[in-house]
Amino acid sequence: MSILQRIKNKLTGQNAPTLIPDDVSYLQAKQWFQNHHAVYDRLTDLALPHMSEQSVVFDIGANIGYFSALLAKKANFKGKIMLFEPIPNLAKHCEITFKDVSYDAQIFQFALSDADGSFDIFAARDGNIGWNTMVADKAAENMQRISIEAKTFASTGIKDEPDFIKIDVEGAEYKVLGGMLDTMKTWHKLPVILCEIGWGKSHPNWSEELAVFQALEGMGYNIFDIHEQPLNISTLEKTADVLFIPSSQ
Repeated sequence: MSILQRIKNKLTGQNAPTLIPDDVSYLQAKQWFQNHHAVYDRLTDLALPHMSEQSVVFDIGANIGYFSALLAKKANFKGKIMLFEPIPNLAKHCEITFKDVSYDAQIFQFALSDADGSFDIFAARDGNIGWNTMVADKAAENMQRISIEAKTFASTGIKDEPDFIKIDVEGAEYKVLGGMLDTMKTWHKLPVILCEIGWGKSHPNWSEELAVFQALEGMGYNIFDIHEQPLNISTLEKTADVLFIPSSQ
């Protein structure tokens, strides 16, 4: 189980109010992340060696932007962060998180995927505001269905080339990366990718996941676990955080 998934499987406390992503307040959401700061502290430490203060960072599945805000603080950041969060209320909270920062932060209220259009995302009602998935087969019956906009990366018109990408999209990794592969092949330098891989072999679309990861390997990526040890990703049995690092680095 990945670091992020472990905290998503816990509430903030026995008597904590139920938090629903589509109507949670900014202060409630921020408190949820602060309660799990140690987890994000470790994840941002993984990212720091692979970026500089002038980097371009993509945060895909940004939620309220807590990961990126912490990363920027640690890096004395002066570059650009582009955050993608399709749930309207959370995207609005991203705007608050980055309201007064000295670097360039741009928030996009849509999901990155392998097709353009409107899709459903399923959001937890049990207080785990980070547990929002487009994978219907993994959604619980009591999850809130929210209609969101999705775009392929090419259709966004974004010309920036990232140095580092963080992906946390609860099983939709193959959709995000599948919609980016053609554009990535045109970039001058491949970015390091920190990606949560949902469910491992029990993923309903595991063959599609593996096909995208194999495509990344074909482009020159090596795959590592969070201890930066080589990883055979096809053997994953559960959710895990994974680093994709270009062989040129």
